[in-house]
Amino acid sequence: VQKWTENRGRNISASLYAPKLVNVSVTPSGEIVEGNSVTLTCSSDANPAAKYTWYKGNNNKPLSVDTQLVFTSIQRSESGQYRCRAYNRVGATSDTISIHVKLSVSPSNEISEGSSVTLTCSSDAKPTANHFWYKDDDQTPLSNERQLSITSIQSFDSGEYVCAAENYLGRMTSEFIFIVVISLLLTPLHDQKGVSLCVSNISRE
Repeated sequence: VQKWTENRGRNISASLYAPKLVNVSVTPSGEIVEGNSVTLTCSSDANPAAKYTWYKGNNNKPLSVDTQLVFTSIQRSESGQYRCRAYNRVGATSDTISIHVKLSVSPSNEISEGSSVTLTCSSDAKPTANHFWYKDDDQTPLSNERQLSITSIQSFDSGEYVCAAENYLGRMTSEFIFIVVISLLLTPLHDQKGVSLCVSNISRE
């Protein structure tokens, strides 16, 4: 009986192992835009089950002691490298992931001619940044405010818009946002029943 107990103890010890195959993932995948909700998830294979701690960069102050690190409204200042440490009583291992948070600019896509449009630029900076809006290759700012408002947009307003945020420590620019203004043209068509109107959408750049 004693011999069986010793063998059983060895088998139990042999089945215990430190975390391995540690994996860190980000949801949603793809481009991360400021203000969106982002979740980092850490998983591993371990026995007994691993516990998790999240850190940013070389900072040893824990951000979370859960399998997930959640940002409800992520900011540009939260760009960087994140490390997940998976551990149990047998051992520990880590994995890292880098995220880059982009400036948010809205709206996008097609806009009907005559609509009122507001482009909003946001940034996270200390001291507070100044914002400038540019169109196409023109180096003269359209606006030096966070918002660029066009009360009655026209076809000639189509083009690429970009926001720049700057303070005395540096300058960052957003991704280009391409606006297409849709013009509604009315063309008369004649038939035996009288006159009807054909409405067509034309995109002008």
